[in-house]
Amino acid sequence: MTHIYTVDEGAKKYKIFCEQGIRTCLPVPSPLHKHEHEEIHIAIHGKMTVTIDNEVYELKEGDSLIVPRGSYHATLPCDECIHRFSFQADLEGCGLKRRHFPTDFISELYERLLVGDECINYYSFICSELAGAHFFKAKLESNYRFEIGNFFDKRHHENIGIEDLAQKLHLSKMQTQRLVKLHTGKTFGENLRSYRIKVADYLLANTDMTNEEIAAYVGYRSYSGYWKARIKEKGGK
Repeated sequence: MTHIYTVDEGAKKYKIFCEQGIRTCLPVPSPLHKHEHEEIHIAIHGKMTVTIDNEVYELKEGDSLIVPRGSYHATLPCDECIHRFSFQADLEGCGLKRRHFPTDFISELYERLLVGDECINYYSFICSELAGAHFFKAKLESNYRFEIGNFFDKRHHENIGIEDLAQKLHLSKMQTQRLVKLHTGKTFGENLRSYRIKVADYLLANTDMTNEEIAAYVGYRSYSGYWKARIKEKGGK
């Protein structure tokens, strides 16, 4: 599960959401998605490219980038091997920002991530530099609402079921279904449909993709299945 921390800055408190580990950029784009919190991307080795609301940003080793909350974004394939990591933080609507970190700092963080060490102090420092805050006193906690939303953000395009979320949360399917309903007011299937149609709406408004291409992109096996889901999500309109 994601490690979630409440971090004090004196008068204010922030949350940092991090999944320990290094990621390698794939030879295909990541799915288009958005988050309810800011997401910070950092390039460790090589170069990476991030598209945010149709704008393209290139990051080289040591570069960091805040993706504003609510912005549709994706990482693009690279010609060379790239190691990166990312995490989310509740930075109270902080806009898009960039920052370069020294090689020794990035190398030290990389080594700690490789062996699974606790890295909250590094994440706090990165947030401090990007958001102009000064964090201290990090406290680990759990947050099922975030876990559920993050799951749909990242995997709505896949052929997923309640058992996949249950495995991530280390709970039974029945417990998971109850938590999904409690924290979202919707069933698993309703959430999945809602996330897919929201991405489809964005693609319809901002790209030249056909309806058939959009249907496949957001995870439907047929155009008719997508159209039925769209009608149902829109209340029959």
